Amino acid sequence: MENSNISSILKSLNPEDEKGLEAFAEKIILKAREETHKIINIMHSGNKIEADKASAVLLDLGDLVLRPILDSLDSDNAGNYIWEMETVVSHQLQNRSKIATVFNDMLLDKRTLKKPDLFGAVEEEYIIRRVCDEAYLMMRRLLALEEDEEEQFINKDIFLNMSDEEKDNEISRVKSTKKWINLTTLFLNED
Repeated sequence: MENSNISSILKSLNPEDEKGLEAFAEKIILKAREETHKIINIMHSGNKIEADKASAVLLDLGDLVLRPILDSLDSDNAGNYIWEMETVVSHQLQNRSKIATVFNDMLLDKRTLKKPDLFGAVEEEYIIRRVCDEAYLMMRRLLALEEDEEEQFINKDIFLNMSDEEKDNEISRVKSTKKWINLTTLFLNED
C-alpha cells in the first residue's frame, strides 16, 4: 500500500466508523505480516543460502517480525526454534529499552493534562493528572506482574487520590527501588 493510497483511504473513512477503521487497520497488519511470513517461509525452506539471507532480513525488520515469527515457529528444527525465539527476545529487549527511556523522561514531566471530554453522567469527580502520573500508572500496568486486575484498579485509585507531593515520592521510590508495592500498605504503615 502506497502512502498516497493510505492517505486517500483514510480521508474517505468516517472517524466514527469503527468497523471501517478496524478493517483498514487489519488490512495494513495483514499486508505487513504477509510479507514477513514469506520471508520466514524462505528461511524454513531448507536452502541454506536463501535461509541465511532471509534470516538477515528478519533481523533488520525489527519488531515487525514478532507476531509472524511467533505464529510460525519451527519447533521441529531445534536450531531454527532457538534462533527464532532469540530473534523475538532480542527485538523485545530493544523495545523494552526504548520504552524505558521514554518512561524515564515522562516520569520527570510535571505538565498537567487537559480534562477529557466526559459524556453523560459521571459518578466521580475527575482527578487532574500529570504526564508523570500517567507514566507511573502505565509502568505499573506493564511491570507489576504480580498484581491482578482488581489490585491494579485499587492501586491506581489510591495513587490518583494522593497529593502531588505523595505521588512524586512514590514515583521516586519506584525509580530508586525498582519494586512495586501494594499502595494500601503505605496507609496501613502510617497508622
